[in-house]
Amino acid sequence: MAHFAKMDNDNSVLSVVTLDDAQCPGDNEEAGRAYLEKVHGWPNWKRTSYNTHGNSHTAGGTPFRGNYAGVGSTYDPVNDVFIPPKPYPSWILNNSTWIWEPPIAYPSKSDSLAIQAWDEDNQSWILTTPE
Repeated sequence: MAHFAKMDNDNSVLSVVTLDDAQCPGDNEEAGRAYLEKVHGWPNWKRTSYNTHGNSHTAGGTPFRGNYAGVGSTYDPVNDVFIPPKPYPSWILNNSTWIWEPPIAYPSKSDSLAIQAWDEDNQSWILTTPE
């Protein structure tokens, strides 16, 4: 099976589809792209790896294009990677993992505190005491 991201003219991912091996023999990206263009009438497709996240392969294989493409992700043609949507304006792209990171590191796990969310206005993590 092969996964392909359908992208608009700005390289934003609109959807992700799965092809059978017969439609993309030998993981041939060009064959899969040509098939999808013929079926959907849309020219802008890139192959993506379901097993790639943070520029690592979850099954120990070779990572492919940084991250699995998702709707709202962007394809960076210069670095040949998919970048997930930026969660907050202050977060910074790590160009080793191609993942957005907060300007303040995620707090270490504690039994007495639970991390709820990022507070963009105060540039800090919201911590609460679990009940």
